[in-house]
Amino acid sequence: MTICLRCHRPLKNPSIGGLGPVCAKAVQPVPEVELDLFGYDIEAATLAARARLAEFIDFRTWHAQHAIAEGFRDARKRFVWVRP
Repeated sequence: MTICLRCHRPLKNPSIGGLGPVCAKAVQPVPEVELDLFGYDIEAATLAARARLAEFIDFRTWHAQHAIAEGFRDARKRFVWVRP
């Protein structure tokens, strides 16, 4: 008779994984993480790159809108109304 690796109860029918039937159901499967050749987490790297790209685009958009507003402000200052 062998014992369960998780709860240490005796097992009548030992399994390949070493867990009893109740413990085998209770253990959550470990999610697989896709790693590249150098051991980097590809999904996390993708999410980080998307976040940096979104931040960069937001900043460039704000900067362009600010430059347009400054151009209009300067144009209004230079404008002289002449009556025909």
